[in-house]
Amino acid sequence: MRLVDWLAGASLLCAGVSVSAQEAGTDAEGQRLAAAFGSREQVQQISISPDGSKVAMLMPAGKRGTRLVIGDRRTGEAPKSILASSGEPEQLTHCFWSTNQRIVCGIYSVASGSELLGFTRLVSLNSDGGGMKVLSARTSSRALAAMYDGGRLIDRLAEAEGGTVLMTRSFVPESTAGTLLANRTQGLGVELVNTTTLARKVVEQPRASAVDYVSDGHGSVRIMGIQSTRASGYDGNQISYSYRLPASRAWQPLSTLDLNSRAGFNPSAVDPDLNVAYGFDLNDGRKALYRVALDGSGSRELVVARPDVDVDGLLTIGRHSRVVGASFATIVERRCSSTRSSRRFRVP
Repeated sequence: MRLVDWLAGASLLCAGVSVSAQEAGTDAEGQRLAAAFGSREQVQQISISPDGSKVAMLMPAGKRGTRLVIGDRRTGEAPKSILASSGEPEQLTHCFWSTNQRIVCGIYSVASGSELLGFTRLVSLNSDGGGMKVLSARTSSRALAAMYDGGRLIDRLAEAEGGTVLMTRSFVPESTAGTLLANRTQGLGVELVNTTTLARKVVEQPRASAVDYVSDGHGSVRIMGIQSTRASGYDGNQISYSYRLPASRAWQPLSTLDLNSRAGFNPSAVDPDLNVAYGFDLNDGRKALYRVALDGSGSRELVVARPDVDVDGLLTIGRHSRVVGASFATIVERRCSSTRSSRRFRVP
C-alpha cells in the first residue's frame, strides 16, 4: 500500500459521529457510534524526515498504549511499528526527526514506591528501531537528589550536521565527600547534544530558579524564565522572563507572568527574522496570542483572540518551528464532545 493512500484512510478527527435519530435507532448502531465517539485519534502526532522520504507517526496501541510507526515513501511498503509503550504507566509523548535516519522521542512514566512521582526522559533511535540511546543526562551515585525532569527539546538545529539538538537539562548537585570532582551546580540549563554519539556541551549555565528557555529555531537561546522564591524556600507564583537582543549575551527584562491569575506575557516561540516573541496573555479575561518585539522597544501586537474561549496553542511549520498560526478548542454539538480549530495568520 502506498503511504499516501494509507494516510488518506486514517481518521484524524471524530467525523462520522454526527448522525440523525433514525441512524441511531438500533442498539447495535448505538453501540457502534458510542465506540466511535470514545475512540482515540488514529494519528496522535506526525513528523516528516528532513529529506521528505519518511514519516514518523504516533498511533494508538491497545487501550492505553502508543506505538511509533515509520512509513517510507521510497519503498512504498506499509508503515512499520518500531517502538511501543503500554501506557501502564510508560507512554510515548512525542517524536521528531533529528536526521534522515535518527529520531528523538519523549517518554513519560511514573516511579513506583511510597509516592507516585512522574518523570520524563528523551531517547533517540534509528528509523529501523535499532541503536536506541538515552539522551537525557544520567545522574551519578553521588547525586543528592533524583532527576525527574529528563529535559525538553527546544531546538532541532536544522542547519547542523550530525544530528545535534538543543535541550534543557536539570543539573543535580553531588556529594563532595571523598572527592574533589563532584558536580556542585544545580538548576535548569541548556546543552548541545549529539543524538547519535551523545556528546554534550553546556551552552546555558544552570540557574537554580530557571524554569524555561526559548530558542529562535536557529541555535540561539533568546528567552529565559526565572521563577520567584518565597521566604520559606518554596516556589513563588511569578515567573520573570528576560530576553536577549540579536548577537548579544546580556539579559534584558521582558515580562512577568502571574501563575495564579494567568496575567502577564508568557513567551512560547521566537521568530528571528521578525525579531519578535510569540506568546500568550489575557485579553478581556481570555488567553490570546500576542507578538512582542525583541528590539528593546517593547512594542506589542494582538495577533489572535477569541471572545468565547482561550487561544491556547501555536501552529508551527518546518524544522525551524516557524510560527504560522494558533489553535483553540470549542464545543460542537452532535459531532464531538469538543473540536480543536486553528487560525492561520499572515507573517510579514
